[in-house]
Amino acid sequence: NACFWLGQISFIGKDFAKSAIDFASSYQKFPDGSKAPDSLIKLAVSLANLGKRDDACAAFKQFGTQYPTASSALKQSAAAESGRLGCR
Repeated sequence: NACFWLGQISFIGKDFAKSAIDFASSYQKFPDGSKAPDSLIKLAVSLANLGKRDDACAAFKQFGTQYPTASSALKQSAAAESGRLGCR
């Protein structure tokens, strides 16, 4: 949880480069943790805010394949954000 919240603090402060690093670290260190699906979505959104559309779309795709049983709220958030980016 702490790793995720560090990323969230950076994200809220619009430091998307730092939030991307923090969310990637959280996801990589704890891929089965309770905040892992959230971290992957926030990583994707951070990457999108940095203009890294392809990387963001890849993260959204990874979310869909790695967390098929994620909550409907997370799935809706990922679908909305990936749709906004025009991910395929």
